[in-house]
Amino acid sequence: MRLMLAMLGLCALGLWSSAVAQPAGEPGMTGSVRVVGTPTNVDELLSALESADQGIRTFQTGVMYDRRFVLQGDRHVRLGELYYEVAPAAEGSASGKPRRMFSIDFKTLTIDGTRREDRNTWVFDGQWLVEKRPGVKQYVARQVARPEDPMDPLGLGESPIPFPIGQKKSAILERYEATMLKPFDGLTPGKDADEEEKRELSQRREDVKETYQLRLAPRGAFADEDQFKEIRLWYTKDEFLPRMARTINRAGDESTVLLINPKVNASLPEGAIDIEPPPSAEGWDVQIDTGRFKDVAR
Repeated sequence: MRLMLAMLGLCALGLWSSAVAQPAGEPGMTGSVRVVGTPTNVDELLSALESADQGIRTFQTGVMYDRRFVLQGDRHVRLGELYYEVAPAAEGSASGKPRRMFSIDFKTLTIDGTRREDRNTWVFDGQWLVEKRPGVKQYVARQVARPEDPMDPLGLGESPIPFPIGQKKSAILERYEATMLKPFDGLTPGKDADEEEKRELSQRREDVKETYQLRLAPRGAFADEDQFKEIRLWYTKDEFLPRMARTINRAGDESTVLLINPKVNASLPEGAIDIEPPPSAEGWDVQIDTGRFKDVAR
């Protein structure tokens, strides 16, 4: 569960909190992604990000999740695919909210340089959060919202890695001190860096060379409740899409999420966002947890 909580908000990692589908070709759009302008300061960047989600119906990308544990001295790197989709509100929905759905399909895990196959898939359909682990034949479904009022787990304050696109500038500034930085800020090796660290930071600088960087630090009372001491977010200059996120939590652990070869509004693979148990669940440990929604049928 912790791994999923660390990834929510990228996802896709808190990608968009209020995505609004618009037809391709509307004024202010390139293809199907809105063009917002060229910000020169943090105020303009936050304003641009308020509408950067417009026109996005689907998003898919390779994802690398790199977490370094300070106290243990361990490093875990997971590689996989992320899929995101905005669907119309469910029939009979009282809120009229669109359903924001995603899946993260991790396929490999590298621990301290040793890589192995480790399939771990998380799926969220607006109502149910599902974990599938084929290697140990485990399926766990947790209900986190009612069908008539789907949850948006990617919103500011709800996602452990906020990725504020489509969120109000005022809401961000209420919670965080925001600073616009140069793309390479924080990605320069120190004088004691070894050759491996230098190579990695050189690659990260290459990854974000055409981006804007936004640094968020919790302010006031939020500093005592936020799990992160610092959040750094990189957005592409052409379409204001998330490219990379780096966080430092209260324990000092550092996590980096890199999105690789993203595609916007392309058809998702069949079954990419599927919360159902395996076709043949024989031998699987299947758990259904309705939590506080005991009155809602699965």
